[in-house]
Amino acid sequence: MLLLGKEVSTPHGTRLGVVVEIKRELSHNKIWAVVNNLGQEGILPIEQIASVTDKIILSDNLLFTSLAANRN
Repeated sequence: MLLLGKEVSTPHGTRLGVVVEIKRELSHNKIWAVVNNLGQEGILPIEQIASVTDKIILSDNLLFTSLAANRN
């Protein structure tokens, strides 16, 4: 997958981490990128991605959620 291992940044250059996994939520027809930053994981909907080159740039309206509540 093109996103795995890519660095994720905001449009302003803030680094959020690296994509380590892609998750699908079939019940809501959503796809999420799991981002790891120094051992902390978070998820973001792929709709937030504005561009992918050597790194991933997110759109301005950032929605980044902790995985802690979603992992069992």
